[in-house]
Amino acid sequence: MKYSVLSVASVLALAAVACSSTTTQTPTPTPVDAGEHAMPEDSGASEVDSGAEAASGKPTTPALISVEPLAGGLHVTWKLNGTGLTGVELWRKKDAGTYAKAFSLPGTATSQHDEGAAAPGTYCYQVMTIRGSEMSEMSAEKCGTP
Repeated sequence: MKYSVLSVASVLALAAVACSSTTTQTPTPTPVDAGEHAMPEDSGASEVDSGAEAASGKPTTPALISVEPLAGGLHVTWKLNGTGLTGVELWRKKDAGTYAKAFSLPGTATSQHDEGAAAPGTYCYQVMTIRGSEMSEMSAEKCGTP
């Protein structure tokens, strides 16, 4: 096999000729191997505790933590699972009733004291978060008795 040796000057001269050409070539797109650059498949599991959710789109469902009797009512706490939230809604039902929105709160709220929850009766709560016009799913239900 025969090898050609080019000097640095020869390479630079060839490069100068190639760059001074008046013909413009459009590069041909190269297909990308989808296996190497494909988005990961959604496993259906959500990372509710990550807190690393982007501040756009549908918010992640918050986690209702507790419903505890306090000062003649019920104190409800939850964990927010996202950023950029514009609102929180706390929904309540009494006994076998239907859910109705009880409180509209700022997007940073993580608890609410419900003085309207009075004995006798069991009160159940669900919470959802809002980002712009998007709403999360309702949280799991938690109940308590004042």
